[in-house]
Amino acid sequence: HLFSLSYFRSLPPDLPYHQSLTLVSSTVSPQNNVGSCCIFLNSNSFSREAQLESEFIEKIIGDVSNKLQSVSSSHTTGLFGIDVRVNKVESLLNMESPDVLIVGIWGMDGIGKTTIAQAVCNKVRSRFEGIFFANFRQELKTGSMADLQRSFLSQLLGQEILNIGSFSFRDSFERERLRRKKVFIVLDDVDDFMPLEEWKDLLDGRHNSFGSGSKVLITSRDKQVLKNIVDETYEVEGLNYEESLKLFSSKALKNCNPTIDRRELIEKIVSHVQGNPLALIDLGSSLYGKSTVEWYSALNKQSIFL
Repeated sequence: HLFSLSYFRSLPPDLPYHQSLTLVSSTVSPQNNVGSCCIFLNSNSFSREAQLESEFIEKIIGDVSNKLQSVSSSHTTGLFGIDVRVNKVESLLNMESPDVLIVGIWGMDGIGKTTIAQAVCNKVRSRFEGIFFANFRQELKTGSMADLQRSFLSQLLGQEILNIGSFSFRDSFERERLRRKKVFIVLDDVDDFMPLEEWKDLLDGRHNSFGSGSKVLITSRDKQVLKNIVDETYEVEGLNYEESLKLFSSKALKNCNPTIDRRELIEKIVSHVQGNPLALIDLGSSLYGKSTVEWYSALNKQSIFL
């Protein structure tokens, strides 16, 4: 998004500040990178008036960024235990370091790898000039690796890439541009060595591939896939008992207090699922609104012996 002084001058002079903020906010969304906004000063001589206007615009942009940060954070509301896990991954990424770092997120199916990666991305996106998030498994089911690589360059460079040729493109114009950009990249659901082979040069040469301070997250069920690529690995642990209880209850009971005859049943369900968020969500949602008898029947059909 490009904001010029002429744009702000077009606003009514008596427009309150908070309405100006709302107007600017309406042009961006949590999916857009506020950190990449540019302000053009349309003047040969930087006057005091222009300086004041510039400071005013900067204040609006800063407030918009904070506002969107809050919106992004709200996406994780109700995801029990997510904040602790997001903070651990963020710590491994060492956000203040100028180093280009790759962190792996490893764990079983349904444990929350993608959710954590999305939450981290939403939390830090305003600090980067470009964002790329792709689920490898889904993307390669519906398209080719060339399509994915083209999307990668298009999103990070902000232009349509028609033909990338070899993804190495060591001396290409696109590679030079990418080297100058601070980017945040998430390669999600990478469970095979083969898809990463075509990204090997880019990732192995990360310090020459991306701008200073760039960060990469890779999620996988297979620790071996991450072994020779990442700088750090975060193993996602299951939810603890209290987190599991809250998550299941939020889906099965919509946070209503359980009846006495269901309390013991809920405790056994939570113990059986062993902290897997996806299993808790699916099971809880399937039991919502059903009687205790129906709970027992459904659980027996799913081979959960209580």
